[in-house]
Amino acid sequence: MRGSHTDPHLGNVLAAPGRIWLIDWDDAALSAPEHDLMLVLGGAYGDEYIGDRERAWFFEGYGDVDFDAECLAYCRASRGLVDVAFLAEEAFTAPDPGLPADSDRGWRTRAAQMLAHQFGPTGFISLALAG
Repeated sequence: MRGSHTDPHLGNVLAAPGRIWLIDWDDAALSAPEHDLMLVLGGAYGDEYIGDRERAWFFEGYGDVDFDAECLAYCRASRGLVDVAFLAEEAFTAPDPGLPADSDRGWRTRAAQMLAHQFGPTGFISLALAG
C-alpha cells in the first residue's frame, strides 16, 4: 500500500515547457499502486492514448514498481464498472433543460462513445476480462 492518486488519466495532467502537474486529488487514497498503474499500463479513459513516451514520463516521476497482474485486473474491472454506470446514466438520461440543446446532445453522444470504448480492445472492462 502507498499513497495513490487513483485517477491519473490525461484529463488530470497539466503540462508546460519543462513542467508537469498532476491535478484533481479528490480520489487520492492509501491504495495498491495498481490503482495508478491501470491508467498507464494499457487502458485509457475514453480515447486517450498513453504510449511509451508518456509511460516513461510517468515512471520517471512515480518510480519503479512491481505490480500484481491479478490486482491490476481487479482495479480495471472496478473502475470500468464505475465508468459504465456513470457513462450509461449520462448517455441515456433525458436532455437537461438547463443546457443548450447542442451542448447537451454533444455530451450525451460523447458519453455513449466513451461507454462503448469500455468494451473495446483497450477499454477497462475488456482488459480486466483478459487480465
